[in-house]
Amino acid sequence: MTASWLLRVVIVCVGVAGCQRSDRVTSTGTVTYDGQPVTTGMIVFRPLDRGTAPEAAPISAGRFTISGGLGKRRVEIRGTRQIDESTLPKTMPRLEGVPLYEDYIPSAYNAESTLEVEVAAAGRNVFDFDLETATPER
Repeated sequence: MTASWLLRVVIVCVGVAGCQRSDRVTSTGTVTYDGQPVTTGMIVFRPLDRGTAPEAAPISAGRFTISGGLGKRRVEIRGTRQIDESTLPKTMPRLEGVPLYEDYIPSAYNAESTLEVEVAAAGRNVFDFDLETATPER
């Protein structure tokens, strides 16, 4: 997980906190990767119109709840997991007692995502994402 990615998540979360409006709806769903729930991660609903701020929410135990606006959204999904440090080169710098994490979801589901949802005012906004190592064809 890079520092620039963390900075983007913080900016999105701060932006979402400062933009609470009454036209927001709640969406829920699940995220799996290769058939297993994404234990820890982040989901972003990015409006297709560039004039609106994106919404972000944590993924925990394969589930998410996100509050946001209506309309079509590009979906970005990231998953993080702790790295087994014994597999890393001994020359790699580390801080004693601080675990290392990796972002393991392929870029086809985040930076290069083509996933989209339509958040509606009426009805259920339940979105389930079953991601696979073999990323979708473009």
